[in-house]
Amino acid sequence: MGKAMNPNDSYEETKYDTSYGLRSSDMSPCLPLDLSMKKKSFQYPDVPTSPLDLSIKSEPIINRQMSVADPRLPPEILKQPKPDWHYRSIKDLASNHLPYLAGEGPQRTPVRVTVPPKTSAREMYLAIGILTVENELHPSKVIVPAKTTVNSGYLSHDNNLNCLQFDGNSSDYFDRNHRCIYSKISLEEHVAGHKDIRVHMFNLYQSQVITKEIIIRQQLDRCKLSFYLCIRENGEYIPTSLPAFSNIIKETKMKSQPRISNRINQLTISPMSNSDFYDSSTHQDTTDEDNSY
Repeated sequence: MGKAMNPNDSYEETKYDTSYGLRSSDMSPCLPLDLSMKKKSFQYPDVPTSPLDLSIKSEPIINRQMSVADPRLPPEILKQPKPDWHYRSIKDLASNHLPYLAGEGPQRTPVRVTVPPKTSAREMYLAIGILTVENELHPSKVIVPAKTTVNSGYLSHDNNLNCLQFDGNSSDYFDRNHRCIYSKISLEEHVAGHKDIRVHMFNLYQSQVITKEIIIRQQLDRCKLSFYLCIRENGEYIPTSLPAFSNIIKETKMKSQPRISNRINQLTISPMSNSDFYDSSTHQDTTDEDNSY
């Protein structure tokens, strides 16, 4: 499980390029996901100072032939996320029916990225974000640390994420302001040279500010992950590498099947074999899929 960062951390002092218009104060700590906000991009500066600088120009900034000892090299994505992702909502997280975001390969393959050897006593973290195809903060998809739970008493369709519950003893931190995860890199992961990514991803519900027209125009049915290395200093997560971006993940709908009760009613009309009934017994509730893209 992860734990949520204190919204009153020193991010309030963080300044960003005014052309992108993002400051911590733009995001309400009471509403971790402000869907009324305009598009927000992040420009990675020459000397990284901000906790989330993810937008990179398309020209080659870095040569992969550079020394592997260069601390600014972005992590390498060894296992990309699967290109297709089935719609999930926060209700799936609440009912423990939300699997980890899958990597390409056999079932249960995790997304995997490289991490450097440990060279000092200072803890290192891997920052994980979710972006649009244009490398902007994604307004309608959320990633949370593994085993995050939901307080069902606060669960609603208003996209308020205060119902999320995090483990205060976890090494993963969920940043409510910037809506990303900072995952501590363990000694074992430093030695192995890679880290497996175990996160849950779900969609927010459609609303007055996230309409089907906006979803289509901004291609919000698509997303990508971002990864960069950072350290924690004076309550801030400071980037120490350039970010890496995953391949695009596209949302797909799960095929709906008739409810079991409907199939049972059909038995009185047209008898089915036992095998037919068994095949129909796996039902996917499509109530939330009415809100999908």
